[in-house]
Amino acid sequence: MKKTSILSASLLLILAAGCSEDQIQQTAVRKKATFTIGNVGTMGSRSVTHNDGTTEFVVGDGIGIFATKGAEGSNVKHTVGPDGVLTSDEGIYYIGTDATANFFAYYPYQTTFDGENVNFNVATNQDSEDLFNNSDFMTATTLNVPVTTEENVSLKFQHQLSLIQLEMVVGENGRKPDSVLINNCQTGISWNYLQGTCTTTGNTAKVKMWQQSNEGNPIFKALIPAQTIPAKSKLLSIFIGDKTYSFTTSADVTLGTNNIKKFKVGIGSDDKLVVFSTDITAGSWQEDSEVIEGEGTLVEPETIMAETNFENFNYNTVNKTKEEINAAGWWRFVVKPDEDVVDVTDDAADAERGKVMHFNRTNLAWHNGTFYYCAENVIKGRYVLKFKAKSSVSENMKANQLRIGAYMQEFYTGEDGKLKNKDYFAIIENNKTEVTTVYKQILTSDAYDEYTIVFDLGRVSTIHNANAANVTEESKQVASEELLKKVVLYLSPNKAGTDFWIDDISWEPLKD
Repeated sequence: MKKTSILSASLLLILAAGCSEDQIQQTAVRKKATFTIGNVGTMGSRSVTHNDGTTEFVVGDGIGIFATKGAEGSNVKHTVGPDGVLTSDEGIYYIGTDATANFFAYYPYQTTFDGENVNFNVATNQDSEDLFNNSDFMTATTLNVPVTTEENVSLKFQHQLSLIQLEMVVGENGRKPDSVLINNCQTGISWNYLQGTCTTTGNTAKVKMWQQSNEGNPIFKALIPAQTIPAKSKLLSIFIGDKTYSFTTSADVTLGTNNIKKFKVGIGSDDKLVVFSTDITAGSWQEDSEVIEGEGTLVEPETIMAETNFENFNYNTVNKTKEEINAAGWWRFVVKPDEDVVDVTDDAADAERGKVMHFNRTNLAWHNGTFYYCAENVIKGRYVLKFKAKSSVSENMKANQLRIGAYMQEFYTGEDGKLKNKDYFAIIENNKTEVTTVYKQILTSDAYDEYTIVFDLGRVSTIHNANAANVTEESKQVASEELLKKVVLYLSPNKAGTDFWIDDISWEPLKD
């Protein structure tokens, strides 16, 4: 907040008597500086980058401005008007302490700054036009503006980030990416307005690209700070259905300020990623004609759970709810330990087998007496769960069912400000239908038999049901990378009083 001192008329006369004419004229200069920019559009609420690479501001965009020398103001917010003139309630003022003034502007406006530095982070999720445009950090510097000027100060902005564009060539199979990630990139930038420098900051992260166009060859774009991606880095991950393709660099890749780096790839008939060369087209972003060399590979899903025979078995304990599961490995949850058996023990009837997983429950809520297995950062794909089991009841088909499924979770902040979660259940392929849980009949009581269940961990549903008719198409969707960060398998009896024993369990990619 600016403070104004009001001097009495007599004191002003005394001061004036001791000042030269030049000094009086200099201190008398105090007027509001006005600013203008070009390229103002009429649509949207943030800056917009068009298909041809040009960028325009839109009405309502917030811009921060600093002033030095003959003007004063620190991070003063200005708003873009329809004619390109910026308006501000607070304003920046010429103060007459110097014959000229310097102005430093940036977009988008940040409420805080650190001395001479403005810090900014691009969004790690840029998969919509708004999210992409909100990540565009630009600056403008105008120097030596006469403090006596009556003209608007013109601000010419320049991009301070690097634009990555991927063109996905669609082959005869017509397959197009569901999503694309940039890997191993820093997402922070610090602009020092006095030095005119930008420094890339922060740890490496993944950035989800915006699909700008889906017609013909799909175009994906993302903005990240200037940096060098080391050789042999997995730069791009391309997700198509239940398969993941990666682009790995052969040499260092330099991503420059205000430069666009273009990639053009496709999927060959041998299901391999093909890397094409491409010409760089002109635009307001500077051309970067460097040819990026690398190799494309199909990322094969890895084993989620190696075969476990429970001889050296460790697990974590859930105390209240399954939301406590926050790390990879086995988890045990028993609401009523005095009534329910959920444990690992020796099979008294098969001494040579050793330790096995044992269930006998009276309370049948699937999530209140179970063993969970948590897997992290799972790759989309089809996986087969294999295990050996027996039950104490083999004749009664309804008394020997194990309930089995897998879920993923989305966490978000509710309207009340509290953290909430939503469950998504993995698709299970069951007799040529798709369900999200199965009741597996364990048909033997005197020996262990082998059972299999096929999961499609690239797709989920919000409906938890063993009836395919109830798992509607409207409820299904592709599993996002965020959901796949944690996939949880559960095993639980579906009949009170029946003993179940499980051994030699594994969860591996399904081999076609």
